[in-house]
Amino acid sequence: MCALQSGDVEVGSIARWNCKTCAARVSGVAEISSAGGRTKFSATGVQNAQASRGAILRDNWREHFEQLLERADRENVYITIDLDCLNAAEAVTNWEAGRFSIADLEWALGKLRESSQIIGGDICGAYSPPNYARFKQRFAAEFDHPKLALPNPEKIRRINLAALEKLWPLLAGA
Repeated sequence: MCALQSGDVEVGSIARWNCKTCAARVSGVAEISSAGGRTKFSATGVQNAQASRGAILRDNWREHFEQLLERADRENVYITIDLDCLNAAEAVTNWEAGRFSIADLEWALGKLRESSQIIGGDICGAYSPPNYARFKQRFAAEFDHPKLALPNPEKIRRINLAALEKLWPLLAGA
């Protein structure tokens, strides 16, 4: 799921409960996912937040997140944190950096734990050097991926390891 990007209408990875993969086998799992830059809430009867409540901005995302939690009360949730939701200082990915900080994710996960049961989760989206098997893949990636100025590989590893060391205990509830 995308983070608050250059527009200002996306809620970010912290609100992604994805039951299509790992949690699909668990009954009663809420699902919140994103497609095409819009956040979609389903399985709990929650409507598209942008359409029903207006744009979700950096200044009001916490309010919208708390409203979402009121409607998803006591759900079993599976959390996916995509590192591209974090700002560039806290994670390096193959995509544009988001606007969230690890402190934002800590707040959101804490709020989620107050109202729901986290039954599992994962962290994805760390940078990996592009490696294409076919010319068509490389060609398509030129259009699909942003042109990013990246730090050296050792710095990328240090930045992402620091993010994972902070995020994993938050996700695991340790």
